[in-house]
Amino acid sequence: PAVEGPGWIDIEDVTAIDLNYISATIGIPRFVLESKISQEAFPRIDYYEDYTTIFIWDARLVTDGDSYRDMKVARTGFLIICKDNRLITICPGESLLFDDLVKEGLALDEEFAVRTLYSILRRKVQDGETIVRAFERKSSTLEQQPVGKTPPAFLEDTFHMRRDAVMVAKNLWHLRQVLDNLRTRKVALTGIKDVHLHLFDILYDEVDYLYETADNIMDSLSSLRDLHINTQTYEMTRVMRILAVITCLALVPSTIGGLLGENILGVPFNIRIGEVALIVLSLMVLELYAFYKMGWLR
Repeated sequence: PAVEGPGWIDIEDVTAIDLNYISATIGIPRFVLESKISQEAFPRIDYYEDYTTIFIWDARLVTDGDSYRDMKVARTGFLIICKDNRLITICPGESLLFDDLVKEGLALDEEFAVRTLYSILRRKVQDGETIVRAFERKSSTLEQQPVGKTPPAFLEDTFHMRRDAVMVAKNLWHLRQVLDNLRTRKVALTGIKDVHLHLFDILYDEVDYLYETADNIMDSLSSLRDLHINTQTYEMTRVMRILAVITCLALVPSTIGGLLGENILGVPFNIRIGEVALIVLSLMVLELYAFYKMGWLR
């Protein structure tokens, strides 16, 4: 920018048409900006001759209801450019970071860029914590449902919830990598001091804990999904066993009745209907006993 001194320029809803003007205004090549604000860009820090770029994911909880289907998480790329004592943020979507932090108050002094960068990363840590806590509550609700009495959409909700939890964990991992580079001085920033490194180190520990929590949530959802599938498989196996028992029991009278026919007196054996019934009943009892010993009737 043409003005000198500390400042923060926030640019949102950026499209490919805007990149030429932005590139000429801030003095950064278009291909750098285009590669950094891409949705597929890897969140990291890159150090150039007179500026540093930091790409993170701006994820926040939009709505949170009683069920997972009521929860909505917004996610967009967020490029931070540190140039001297100034910050330039570029977002292809909508972000609330600039408005929220301006309301908190920002002092335009010699440490403006570093302190503002810290405020941005701190807000992202807080947003990550809010999202993780929401996933924890939803996961606990699913865990409290009785086994075998889950709603029809349980498996689908668990699958989609784990997929979103994986995305949240990736965002936290990326943010942790950025903070690790800052706290270990792998990237030089103008005005950064030891006291700032201590603050970034605290944020790193918080993000590391959130990442482990998100990883535990993913494991819990995987266990719930496996338990649901195994329960359904077990119930289906019980049904198939019952059908097998009924089929085998019905096979005895059907076979004997087919062999003897309706007129059984003297044809082909001298046997009466009561005796046939006793034989059939005895064979069926023996079958029931065999199935009981196999554990199919328990």
